[in-house]
Amino acid sequence: MQFQMPQFVERESKVIGPFTFKQFIPIGIAGVILFMIYFTSPMSIFIPLCVILGVPALAFAFLKIQGQTLPTVIKNFFIYSASPRIYLWKRKTMAPRLIHGAPKSALKGQKADKTPSLKITERGHLQDLSTQVETRVK
Repeated sequence: MQFQMPQFVERESKVIGPFTFKQFIPIGIAGVILFMIYFTSPMSIFIPLCVILGVPALAFAFLKIQGQTLPTVIKNFFIYSASPRIYLWKRKTMAPRLIHGAPKSALKGQKADKTPSLKITERGHLQDLSTQVETRVK
């Protein structure tokens, strides 16, 4: 049985006229508020309030910054501002784990050696690098 796949999966459907639901919400709220202000206040107060309420409503509905809507950008800003931004690398001092017993199939042709296969040095390049990272020295 064949099924039709939707072609525009990432595109939101137009719900109210030429607007999507997410676009209609800020425009509708600003429109209702301005409608009530129009009948209750003089024209000298109504016109500045149109600008004060209308511009942010249009920005919330249509403005995109690097492909993201303005509410998403504002939400990400507050999450970033509230979260800690200091990322420290804390070195864990653990002794290296050595494999004491290798599989017998690996030891058939080799002579059993009592020395560990891991060579540990006192101070290496990796330890110098970790000290530089911890103390922020370049």
